[in-house]
Amino acid sequence: MIQDKIEALVSLKFEEEDFANCFLVEIKFNASNNLLQVFIDHDTRGVNIVECRKLSRYLEEYLDESQVLGEKYIIEVSSPGLDQPLQLVRQYKKNIGRDLRIKLVDGDKVDGQIVAVTEEAVTLEKEVVTKIKKKKIKELVQTSYPFNTIAKAKIKISFKGLGKK
Repeated sequence: MIQDKIEALVSLKFEEEDFANCFLVEIKFNASNNLLQVFIDHDTRGVNIVECRKLSRYLEEYLDESQVLGEKYIIEVSSPGLDQPLQLVRQYKKNIGRDLRIKLVDGDKVDGQIVAVTEEAVTLEKEVVTKIKKKKIKELVQTSYPFNTIAKAKIKISFKGLGKK
């Protein structure tokens, strides 16, 4: 399968110093238009155009030589983008401190700030307001959500404070 071979090639490339802390998120292949998409990320920052170009050229070399996709194909190497759901524990860890919206398997939706990540769960913190008589009491509550209970998780993009001087 083409995805397995591409995954092996990417893993090999990521052993090089130029790609330290990069990781593979997903490989998509659409046979109807010979489109190969490779999504990569970095543990501490976004991936840059130089990394995408180097990986793309490396993979093109293999594809041109092996002809597994024939002579005509399209290859795209990029980051998954902020609008895409998180798929890997490494992505959750990278985004500690950011706001996240989770859709649980049972359909519930939860928002909160990522404060901790383990191999099994993500912990979100959110402000909860309770009303006792006429007094509102605010407290920060942390709740862990096992990954197997999460149907989809996306970083909440915020533009608060932008443009203010």
